[in-house]
Amino acid sequence: IRTTNNYDHISPTNNHDHVSPTNNYEHISPINNHDHIRTTNNDGYISPTNNYGYIRSTNNYDHISPTNNYDHISPTDNYGYIRSTNNYDHISPTNNYDHISPTDNYDHI
Repeated sequence: IRTTNNYDHISPTNNHDHVSPTNNYEHISPINNHDHIRTTNNDGYISPTNNYGYIRSTNNYDHISPTNNYDHISPTDNYGYIRSTNNYDHISPTNNYDHISPTDNYDHI
C-alpha cells in the first residue's frame, strides 16, 4: 500500500499510466519496452533477477500480440498469472493488472 505505488492507474505520474509520455510503459515508442533508457527505472533492468526477466525467448512485452503480453504461460514468468485474460492486455479496461486477484503481484489490496 504505497502512497506512490507504481501501478496506481489513477496517478498521472505512475509508471503504468498510459497517458504519460514519459512513463515506462509508454506504448507509443517502438523501442522503449518499458523504457530501457532510464537509469532509475523501477524494474531494475540491470539486475539479472528483475521481475521482467528479459532473457525469455518469447517477447513478454510485445504489445503488438494480444496473446503474449508478459507471457502468462511461462512458468518462470513473475507475471505468470495463468489467467484466461492477460492482465496486461491494454485493450480491456477492466483487467489491467487485475487488482482483484489475491495472487496478483500488483494487487494493491
